[in-house]
Amino acid sequence: MTRTEVLLGLAIGLLSACGGAPPAPKTSEAPAAVASAPGETDGTAENGVEAVAEGSGTVIKFQVPPVGAVRTDSQSFDLAMDMTVKGKGKPQTQHTVEQRKSVVRSTVLAIQGKAITKKKVTYEKDERVQIVGARTQSMPSPLTGKTYVLSLKGGKLHIEREDGEAVSEMEDKAIRVRNQSFGKPSRFAAFVPEKPLESGQTFEPNAEALSEMFGGGDKRFGSVKFRFEGREGDLARFSFTLVITEKSGVTMKSKGHVLLRVDTGWPTEMALDADVSLSTPGKAPGESVSGTGTAHMEVSASYEG
Repeated sequence: MTRTEVLLGLAIGLLSACGGAPPAPKTSEAPAAVASAPGETDGTAENGVEAVAEGSGTVIKFQVPPVGAVRTDSQSFDLAMDMTVKGKGKPQTQHTVEQRKSVVRSTVLAIQGKAITKKKVTYEKDERVQIVGARTQSMPSPLTGKTYVLSLKGGKLHIEREDGEAVSEMEDKAIRVRNQSFGKPSRFAAFVPEKPLESGQTFEPNAEALSEMFGGGDKRFGSVKFRFEGREGDLARFSFTLVITEKSGVTMKSKGHVLLRVDTGWPTEMALDADVSLSTPGKAPGESVSGTGTAHMEVSASYEG
């Protein structure tokens, strides 16, 4: 595995975790929103919302987005690392930067139970820049400026262009990476306990919720701590710290926050900062790759309908 492959794997994993889930509705403009859909209800209200204060605590329950809901997600991801390759000869060190930005507009076209089964998606922006040493490379996306209709056919994701043009292999692959949870009930907001929360209360979400928030695959989560910081008007603020490790050799000591609307449970903001380290075998026999750096991610959105 080359150092470039390791970096790209990390970036893609984080961004797909935040960029591919279904959109959620809102009746008026909201502050920024995290790019994963709200979690499902607990079955006490079909497609309904319960968000009530019980005593001095707050309980948040979630709504399945209705047909016609529109969501525009904006995402940014920055990773900067000093990478060292050791093998035969003198060790080589380079500064490497990965930057990604995207704006995606989604409209719910059909739902079934607690899952979105059809949606229209427009990729208004999908940019990626990689800097290795003195070399800067911009990588255009095949999705930019195009609109797609995603649906379930035979239980599998089906993708077609809104303009009737055929979907290329590159487009198909890129969309599937960003929509791995399509057609399934979202578990993102399931990190919130279904009980009254007091300001300062700490808890540890289950592994399923963490996987949807930060990406599944071979990731492992340790030293997990979430804290309910309290109400900020119509929003509930949660802070978190955790360590994310991958088989690729990447470790991220992370901290950040999530904001949810109290009345609906819809996420309104997510930010993450991390100290990143890497230790992995290189591509050549006897070669090793190591690195240290930082990562920053922000996800936001506005809602219509």
